[in-house]
Amino acid sequence: MSQLLNPSPVTPRGSIGLLAAERDQAVAEPLADGLAGSKNPSRTTDLRARAKALIDQEIGFIHNPEFLKAGDSGKFKITESAAPETSKRSARVPDGIPAYFAALYATPLLTATGETELFRRMNYLKFLANTKRSKLNPDRPDRKRIEEVESLLQQALSVRNLLAESNLRLVVSIARRLADPYYAFDDIVSDGNLALLNAIEKFDFSRGFRFSTYATHVIQRDLYRHSRRRRELAKRTASGVDDWLSATPDEHDVTDHQGEVFDRWQHLLVLMQQELTPREQTILAMRLGTDLETGPQTLQAIAGQLGISKERVRQLEVRAIARLQTAATQAYRPEDLPAAECEQ
Repeated sequence: MSQLLNPSPVTPRGSIGLLAAERDQAVAEPLADGLAGSKNPSRTTDLRARAKALIDQEIGFIHNPEFLKAGDSGKFKITESAAPETSKRSARVPDGIPAYFAALYATPLLTATGETELFRRMNYLKFLANTKRSKLNPDRPDRKRIEEVESLLQQALSVRNLLAESNLRLVVSIARRLADPYYAFDDIVSDGNLALLNAIEKFDFSRGFRFSTYATHVIQRDLYRHSRRRRELAKRTASGVDDWLSATPDEHDVTDHQGEVFDRWQHLLVLMQQELTPREQTILAMRLGTDLETGPQTLQAIAGQLGISKERVRQLEVRAIARLQTAATQAYRPEDLPAAECEQ
């Protein structure tokens, strides 16, 4: 400090002001940050919230030994000028593809080298983010470190999106083969995109395989499972309606009074199909156990098969029953019932 305040005669005169400015800045910045934090509690609260969100966030990546050797050198970081290597072949748009899906074929395919480089970058960026995040103190958050971690995660997300865009046509290709009356093309593409993102997160680029080979297996497995569930659900629903119809009394084997009951029962079934949505009909059928093999099912079991929450299943069941009650009340007023039945 004495040297800074009393420089030696050999020190250039211009350097004295530079050293003094650096000294003042080094002292003023921490002091200013401390004063700002004490005078602005909302800023400190925001930093703590961001730090806690980063600590609670799961950062999954495929580890590679070369990440440790690279350290924090930025060897594998993505830059604006670091464009991946792509194939120069032009892709032909298949017949029957909707226009909004046909645009996917304008995105160039990645070469094996470009593909490996992007996966290396994405996982290395997550590795760096995870390393820097481990040094965060949620009680005394460092703004600079928080911004570094957030920036690394954003860069990793950009690389992941680039990988996804380059492979979306693979999802469309698989969806075209699996589309049927039970599984619409748009639904398959939506589920396939989620499977594609999961495949990107789990792919180990160091094994030397092409990502398309791995992704095809993952996407097909996931879509086959969804397709099988939809078919089983459709069959169960159809079986439930058939069981209800077969359980109704035969119109020719009943008395006149029973014939009136038969008519009302048949009309109620028609009302159910008119008033309820297919999903509400399915939920009631599963809750009532019209399928003799499975019997009545719990809310949790139905939620798992339909892919919704248990509370949502309960709400749909209550709403369906209320609709049927309202429809039945409107269809069968007391004045419409036979006199004998009213006396009872």
